[in-house]
This record gives sequence, C-alpha cells and structure tokens, in this order.
Amino acid sequence: MTALGLGPFLTFDLLPGAPRAPLREVVARVAAGVGGVVDTSPLYGSAEVSLGAIMSEMPEARDIFVANKIWSTGDYLGDTSHATASLDQSKLRMWRPVIGLMQCHSMTNAGVVLPLMQAWKSEGQIGHVGVTHHESSYQAELTGFIERGGCRADQPFDLQPLGRGQAAARRRRPGHRGLRQPAAGKGAADACRGGSPCRISRRISAPEAGRSSC
Repeated sequence: MTALGLGPFLTFDLLPGAPRAPLREVVARVAAGVGGVVDTSPLYGSAEVSLGAIMSEMPEARDIFVANKIWSTGDYLGDTSHATASLDQSKLRMWRPVIGLMQCHSMTNAGVVLPLMQAWKSEGQIGHVGVTHHESSYQAELTGFIERGGCRADQPFDLQPLGRGQAAARRRRPGHRGLRQPAAGKGAADACRGGSPCRISRRISAPEAGRSSC
C-alpha cells in the first residue's frame, strides 16, 4: 500500500446535488497510484456515499484498499446489533462486499466489538481488524488492547501528528471536546514529540512478521 492515503473527512461530505467532479479527480489520482488507500467512516456525513458512487463507476478504483470504522456502542454493553448494522450499511454505501480494514473507533465497548470484528474476519466480511481513536488521550488504552491480545502485538503501529488544519477542523465540529495533548509515559504516547496531537492512523506489519493485520 502507498504511504499516503485519502481521508474524506469534510471534503467528501457534500449535500445531494452538489458538484462532485473535483472529487472524481481526487479518487482517480488515488487509483492511479499502486496500492491506493482510502480511510473513511460512517460519521463522515455523506463521504461513504460519495466515495462508493465514484469508485463504483471507476474500474481502476477496484484495487483501492478501503479502511473503515465502527463507532457504534449499542443499547447495552453486550449489544452487537448496532455494529452489525453499521458494517452492513458501510458495505452498501461503499459498494464493497468486503471491507479491507475495519477499525473499532469507540473504546466504550471495544471488548465486545473487537471479538465481533474477528468473527467478521473469519467469515470473510472484512480483511483486517484494527483499533483507533481521534483523541491522543486514548493512546494508552489502545496500547493496552494490543498488549492484551485484542490485536496481535507482534506488529508495530505508527502514530502520525495531526496537522494544524485537521486539528482545527475537529475542534470546530459540533459537540467535539477538542484534542488533548499526549500524556507523558512510555509506549505509544512517547512516539509523538513536541506536544503535537497524534493518533494511531494504521497498523503496519513488522518486516519479520510479514503480516499487516490484527
């Protein structure tokens, strides 16, 4: 996969009838690269719909690797129905029978959702399982899931600093509490320097492991 991927947050969230020609050009450029990557989410407004419609009409986009997220928490701790509905909806919107990477984004019931996602992987509904979050304060918890075996610990993850524009955009989102600085300590939190907000953006395989999923 390419080191640089496409994140459709805000830019692909367009109203019905809005011009989408510029978006098609963006997707075409991603498709032109070898192993292009798209990382989307059900909470990015109409981004999934926009991407799915454009990619379904573009034969060269069939090889784009699609990463998505599960944000659902359910009506109670063991409720998996919301997460399952979210997966089905994302597959329909993206016109994909299989999602390349599905990431558990809500830590509220990650202990329930991660085993469910592993089952999806076994069933062939998704290719890989991951965990992620948009606030740097959750890095220690994310590391804990990896260390406890929620995801395989034989593969490292990379943390990427959020750009000023991206951080500012997230702070402007209604109801968003804003980004906090990484907590001091060992492990994942030490990977971001200079006080920059960071996130675990994707899992990458260790050279000796030869694998790219959890």
